[in-house]
Amino acid sequence: RLNSSTLEFKNNLNKGNSLSLIDPKIKSHDEIKTLSNSFLSMEEALIDYIDTVQKETKEKEKMQAELSVASTIQQEALPPRNYHDKNITLQALFEAAKVVGGDFYDYFYLDKNHFAFVISDVSGKGIPAALFMMRAKEAIKTRLLSNASLKSIMKDVNNELLQNNDAGLFVTSFVGVIDLEKEVLSFINAGHEKPYLLRDGLVTRLDCQSNFILGGIDDFEYQEESIPFNKSDALFLFTDGLNEAINEKEEEFSYKRIVQVLEKHPDDILESMIKSLKEFTHGNDLFDDTTMLYISYPDDTFHVEMVDPEIDSISALLDNFQTKHQNLDKQYVAEICIILDELINNIISYEKTKPLKIEIDFSYQDGEGILTIKNNGQRFDPFEQEKRVIEEFSMDLAEGGLGLTIVKSLSKEFTYEYQDNKNVLIIKK
Repeated sequence: RLNSSTLEFKNNLNKGNSLSLIDPKIKSHDEIKTLSNSFLSMEEALIDYIDTVQKETKEKEKMQAELSVASTIQQEALPPRNYHDKNITLQALFEAAKVVGGDFYDYFYLDKNHFAFVISDVSGKGIPAALFMMRAKEAIKTRLLSNASLKSIMKDVNNELLQNNDAGLFVTSFVGVIDLEKEVLSFINAGHEKPYLLRDGLVTRLDCQSNFILGGIDDFEYQEESIPFNKSDALFLFTDGLNEAINEKEEEFSYKRIVQVLEKHPDDILESMIKSLKEFTHGNDLFDDTTMLYISYPDDTFHVEMVDPEIDSISALLDNFQTKHQNLDKQYVAEICIILDELINNIISYEKTKPLKIEIDFSYQDGEGILTIKNNGQRFDPFEQEKRVIEEFSMDLAEGGLGLTIVKSLSKEFTYEYQDNKNVLIIKK
């Protein structure tokens, strides 16, 4: 009976059936009775343990679901990662070490001539840091929009974060305002990592004062600084989760590696930086929250010269164009690539001049792009050819192709000129 009851309990356990005590009802007063009581105690302990594990699993699943929602709310509280208008270009990246994090960034216009941005790092990680992050973010933005001086803004934010802060949390923060008209950057660094300034092909650490953290000392007097921020300049800001990231050898990513990426990849800095970081850590989870900002003036000019190009080279040309203009609307860029593909393809396919030289220029300003394509071939207006194809369509008139009709449909204006022994196509979009 003892053997039978024990096997039945084991089978129920293996099959995941509902568990209950199975008493063999041993009535003797010897060692068999003692063994039976021990098995009953073990069954009861197993039932209690499994019940506890099931309840804890449900609680963990519920908590994980709630954390997932909290992560979504936190991500949605941050502005878009890419921003581009006629005045400013900005890219951002936020990677939390846990489901939610304490880093944050923000950016917005104070008025038509002043663009503000913030990058901050709350002490600690996880839910406490995330909650304090929301509090700090709103405090900074609210006071920036008041148009007070940066000194008084940071002093007020510091004093507010000190209130009801029994956990002793604090924030490092870099707050800047760009005067778009005067091309001047005013800022206060509250204990944050010093950003890098990219100017004239050089990468230099911004030589700025490190004021005290926010939420540290009552009535701290923060010092505001200003530097020229010219049309060709760019600023890279980050939290210490980047430079202090550690690999399996316990080596830090370091400022040196940050500079190397900034110097080698001026056109896709954030993507290259996170790629380099993941290669350094071999894809392991980040130890700390990591946030980056890259701010510059719009530079959508594009110039390429091709000599005796092959059809296969068009793909690389389009890839370069898309990389250069990833901050523009994706559909807009895709349509310009269609135009480029068709026109360059026609020139390479039908022009016999050797060496064939093709120049491509693109600029974007005030919502309009101008694409100029020049080549040193024989005088040829492809749009006249397109008209002849439409009016007298036959397979013998493949040159030029119906693709030119697509070019026209995607363009606002299109003109052809022959200047200085060059065919010149100008497309406005």
